[in-house]
Amino acid sequence: MRSTLFLSVCTATVLAQNSILDHSHVGICRSPLLSSLDFLFEKRICSPYGGALDNRRDEGHSTSTGPWSHSRCYRNGTDEFCMYTSTTFAENRGISILTTPERVAKFSKLRAFTDPKSIKDVNQDIVRTLPARYNVVPIPGKDMGVTAKQPLNRGDLIMSNTASMMIDYAAFETLPHADLQKIQAAGVDALPTAHRARFLNLSTHNPTEGYYQRVEKLLATNAFDIDVDDGGETEFFVVFPEIARFNHDCRPNADYWFDPETLTQYIHAVRPIAAGEEITISYMDPVNTRKNRMHKLHHVWGFKCSCSQCTKPRLISRDSDDRVRQIQALRADLQDHSGGSRATPQMAELFVSLFEQERLESMAYEAHTHAALEWNGVGEPWLATKHARLAIEHGLASVGPRNSDVVEMQALAEDPWSHWSWMSRTKRRMGWGRREESDDEEEED
Repeated sequence: MRSTLFLSVCTATVLAQNSILDHSHVGICRSPLLSSLDFLFEKRICSPYGGALDNRRDEGHSTSTGPWSHSRCYRNGTDEFCMYTSTTFAENRGISILTTPERVAKFSKLRAFTDPKSIKDVNQDIVRTLPARYNVVPIPGKDMGVTAKQPLNRGDLIMSNTASMMIDYAAFETLPHADLQKIQAAGVDALPTAHRARFLNLSTHNPTEGYYQRVEKLLATNAFDIDVDDGGETEFFVVFPEIARFNHDCRPNADYWFDPETLTQYIHAVRPIAAGEEITISYMDPVNTRKNRMHKLHHVWGFKCSCSQCTKPRLISRDSDDRVRQIQALRADLQDHSGGSRATPQMAELFVSLFEQERLESMAYEAHTHAALEWNGVGEPWLATKHARLAIEHGLASVGPRNSDVVEMQALAEDPWSHWSWMSRTKRRMGWGRREESDDEEEED
């Protein structure tokens, strides 16, 4: 899965998720970039202090910790991390969360816990009430995978699942490795029997020595990097066993987004998918050259990518890499909203075209968002609205309705003239408004 792993025991790499409007790196509220897997093969202890594991059972529903069945905790001086488990969560599917007592109190206030009906029938893997749109089948050379049971169109919901295991990144910096392994395994063991079996049935990509190591490898190779939007400084490492069945493709036909209020991950089609076709997602930022993609996938997940984009003839692959480099260069120009920026609507149209040529359907909302801003920035409301609507359509499938760029595009599409981007490029280049600001400053003096 697309996950953020670690440079060492003591440093968890967590990169901020920002949007186009914040002039940040691509992703536009996407998952952070990947780092190294080295931590998972080391047994150094990061914490210089001694700690102690203890078991506690929380009978009933406490107002401070919520509806947790039981927990296992690690204390290290003033720091305390506990593996909280609720076996009744999501219609008795269950969930285990490794975090602090302070953060778990915030989880207890989420709609998923306060209004259980909000996630009714979300999980269709154990008790099915709706017809499945997919099959989980053996895929040659890939172990198991997911195929379409029927033709699917862009925007069709394929699967949704609540989280099974959530691990606070801060725990990786605080807990000694041996204790972290034990507490992770305890969280898996505390899940309801059917749910635990599905978790342990996932692939690790590599043989492991023992149960603790197996659980750790399952987390490393199948987890997603999730921002729960609770105001905490760190993100969470999250596993959804059923969604983990989706294999990687550098040009996927599906994408996913997470709802922090219901702790639910959604998978939608981003282009038409034929019946019987494998449904794939991207484990990483797809806007990379073939060499960089292959290296990242082999280094982090341990497999050589065999998707059609990575197995093209050399000349065609080289042409694709040239387009990717041009996308990266144009992105920098389009993210520059200063008066000296080279960005134009025509540049944004080329940006859209390059995404189409590269079959980057899962990232198309980014290209259309840039185009909408550029056309609106020079006073072309109808072309801006066209691209805003396309950005919304693609964005709802790829990043969800809460994404800041989807929200901005909805505002632009409703009233481009009152949107902050209206004539923004022209104003900056012409210096409009500077004289008035200067006059105001002189009057104050």
